[in-house]
Amino acid sequence: MKKITLIFLSLILIVSVVAPVISAQSETKEPIIPMIDERITGILESNNIDYAVSDGTIIISDKSETNRNRVNQLLIASFRTDVNLQSAMATYPSAWQSLKNYNFAGSKKFSGATKTAFVAAFTAYAKNIATPWKELVAVAAGGYAAYYFINNNTEDLYTFITYHYRTMGPGFVDSNGTVYGDYEIRKQTRITKNSNNTGGAYDVDTRRGTSLVPWF
Repeated sequence: MKKITLIFLSLILIVSVVAPVISAQSETKEPIIPMIDERITGILESNNIDYAVSDGTIIISDKSETNRNRVNQLLIASFRTDVNLQSAMATYPSAWQSLKNYNFAGSKKFSGATKTAFVAAFTAYAKNIATPWKELVAVAAGGYAAYYFINNNTEDLYTFITYHYRTMGPGFVDSNGTVYGDYEIRKQTRITKNSNNTGGAYDVDTRRGTSLVPWF
């Protein structure tokens, strides 16, 4: 009887320890809700053009050449109107806007005994929070002994990944009815001892793309 009781208590202990870990992991792995360009969807809706959204991609329902041409003309007309409303031609590129759904902020305690050991530990951490992760590791390695582990061998390091976009042009509809935008995506990466996203090792990467879903 004692043996059965001990086994039962052991199972309860395992469940109580493991379950929160699994729950925490599932919380950090929640799927990201893709962001779409509300300027484009606004044009479609105001002109009664049906569309669907799949993984952040806008697809018009009526894919006929006539409807595709109409949408392209509306996108171009809206682009020109936006510019004409401004006294200067600064509307495009537009102001930077946040892609907050893709941002990341987190912290973890690391040891700086050796650079090799630190990079190995940070690599294991980075693989769980970023794709691609090699760029993130490179930023972290660049700050070793330059921005952290100067006075302490162990420190809490904060990782910040921030995305913004700006519109560069009107966009277009292809032969399959898929609507492509014209954007510049900016990714800012910082590894720092400061919880307020300042200092530390920093990198910025800006690329041109047709979607608001960051791929880098």
